[in-house]
Amino acid sequence: MDLSSVQPVLNWLNEHPQWIGISILLVAFIESLAIVGIIVPGVVLLFGIAVLAGTGVLSLTETFVWAGAGAILGDGISYYLGRHYHQKIKRIWPFSRYPTWFENGERFFKQHGGKSIAIGRFVGPIRPVIPMVAGMLDMPASRFFTINCCSAIAWAPVYTLPGYLVGASTQLAIDIPSGLLWGVVGLFCSIAILTWLLNWFCQRYLPTLSRYRLLAERYSDRRWWRTLQSQRPHVHYAFPINPCWLLLLSLTSWLLLFFVIPDSIWTTANQWVSIVLTPLEHPLLKPIFTAVGLLSEWQHISIVSLLTVGWMWHQRYRGHALVLLISISAVSIWPLLHHGMQLSLSQDHITEIISHHTLLSSLLYSQIAALIAYERPVKQQWWILYIGLLPSLLAALSLTTLNLVSFSAAISGFLLGLVLCCLCRVAISPLDRNPIHSTSSLFILLGLLLVVGGLYIHIQLNTVI
Repeated sequence: MDLSSVQPVLNWLNEHPQWIGISILLVAFIESLAIVGIIVPGVVLLFGIAVLAGTGVLSLTETFVWAGAGAILGDGISYYLGRHYHQKIKRIWPFSRYPTWFENGERFFKQHGGKSIAIGRFVGPIRPVIPMVAGMLDMPASRFFTINCCSAIAWAPVYTLPGYLVGASTQLAIDIPSGLLWGVVGLFCSIAILTWLLNWFCQRYLPTLSRYRLLAERYSDRRWWRTLQSQRPHVHYAFPINPCWLLLLSLTSWLLLFFVIPDSIWTTANQWVSIVLTPLEHPLLKPIFTAVGLLSEWQHISIVSLLTVGWMWHQRYRGHALVLLISISAVSIWPLLHHGMQLSLSQDHITEIISHHTLLSSLLYSQIAALIAYERPVKQQWWILYIGLLPSLLAALSLTTLNLVSFSAAISGFLLGLVLCCLCRVAISPLDRNPIHSTSSLFILLGLLLVVGGLYIHIQLNTVI
């Protein structure tokens, strides 16, 4: 990456390090601003400033926060420009010079809807105009800023982490091994392959509306069908067929993996995974894996659970609140009795058969995702659930990489948490009385949970490391 064009700026920041945080925010803001982000070499600037931040001027968390805040502001202002001027914006300089960008952006937005906001952060040809197009087409502000904030959380590490690692390695005089690069590439490729497989599986095997109607005609007069179906009209499937289907799949997988496969094979698999993940056991990546792993700690899960239950109760989703509270409380009893109240990543529980960290995180985050997905079309429900499970999957990966749990224990805890989540969804179905609306309070809850997670990581990270 050629830094010569921005070297004077970097030299000045090197002499005035107190401005590095503000400069990251400004560059991320300009990089995300409509049209301007293409003209200014924002990617090059962010890399160079992130190198300076990695020399010890800023922590990794502070770097991500400054970058994410700038990205949110840039896209937010672009959105409000489009919402204020609508089609008139195309006739205002400098936007009038790029009419084809708006045409392509409108076509892409109409095709992909809200997903285009997240995709647009990483795709060059449409990146400069998608937030503005969303405002021009009157996308609800609450929905836009929810997607805007969530995508910025993913965008900030992608654009700043490489430079930060380079800066940290020069400061610590640590050579970055080639195996580390291949390990990171392998991780992202694995996530991409898993996403593709999920999309293929959903397109081919998900129960369609016509299949559901056939099942309803056949079993709707059965007592068990009438008992479990929702009492509220105008839901996609009155009977909880998707939770039952996923329950069968996850429970069968768990039983086959841990009651059919011999322990000797799992021992070999644990050793092989440990060897594969060895390149990721690097001092530069340890704070990142530890931060992700902290999201699965009992203390953080308890705070998030209480906030979510309180929101559900206030919104009169009493059945959902009770089921979530009872399930989290019941699952928490076992690890607390086994390990006591000092349950954290500083302890080594590698001998566990089931990882309580992945069990709790899988159960909680999948239930929150299922709550959000419940009112959405069936195909969208699975994508929302997949996104909701990513924190627990990343936590399982982080704990395995840090050698805090074995691979088999992490997988077992994840699958068992998914089984319990499906059981909770089936139990909630007959208690379903009120529609779950995507109101501003829901977005406030999600934002609050993100803030709580960030604060918890910031407070606990130095203690654990």
